Amino acid sequence: MVAEDDGAIVGHVQLSRAQIGAGEVLALGPIGVRPDRRSEGIGSALVTGALEAARARAATAVILLGDPGWYPRFGFRAGSDLGLRNPYTGIEEGGIAIHEEDFMVAVLDAGVTFAGPVRWHPAFGEPRA
Repeated sequence: MVAEDDGAIVGHVQLSRAQIGAGEVLALGPIGVRPDRRSEGIGSALVTGALEAARARAATAVILLGDPGWYPRFGFRAGSDLGLRNPYTGIEEGGIAIHEEDFMVAVLDAGVTFAGPVRWHPAFGEPRA
């Protein structure tokens, strides 16, 4: 999805396939907003639109790695609250630190129980051992 203003792209968000255990879910990300257009609600609109698209596709949940201070307003909560672990936790190549609390889940179907390993689409690479 893209956000446009007068024909110019000012933001984007992507959903991709992912799994929790044997169940398919969607992963949100990457998401970006042009630096000169931040704090205008564009990112919020993109996340809301992505969650609406996920619901329209009958997704049971959406996962992401992101700021735990920002995403809970959209219904995301720590994956660890559901007993799930982030396979990317740790220091990645290039020195990027990914913390367990950065892994969040928005449950879209309250009747589904989630258990098992979390796997992003292979295009995002394999987690480090």
